[in-house]
Amino acid sequence: MTSFEDCVVFASKSLGLDFSLKDKQLETLSAFYNGHDCVSVMSTGYGKSVIFKCLPWLFLCKRGLQYPLITCTHVVSPLTSLMQDQVMALCEKGTHGSTYKLRGEEENEDSDDDQDKTDVHVPHP
Repeated sequence: MTSFEDCVVFASKSLGLDFSLKDKQLETLSAFYNGHDCVSVMSTGYGKSVIFKCLPWLFLCKRGLQYPLITCTHVVSPLTSLMQDQVMALCEKGTHGSTYKLRGEEENEDSDDDQDKTDVHVPHP
């Protein structure tokens, strides 16, 4: 199994991050990497989005870079425009994503119609 630190480097490079992750971001990613449930409460602008953007890449690395990815990240956000922006950014980096409307009707923002490949779901609460 690849080390947590190596997987963080892989995720950061895969996403094109040009900065180091903050302590709370690393703490949260480490909890997920080690199989723990986790809730992170952070202030606006701290970088919560980076955490869920890293997760598919982190687990891809942990599993030895084997695709298809057997992980799915669910992100709950009350802001539709923020959700759409985040899914678009994920798709640009090669991660499949989708959003869901309030009533549960899927609004596919992924360029690929194959929903089995979706790594990150962003539902509206």
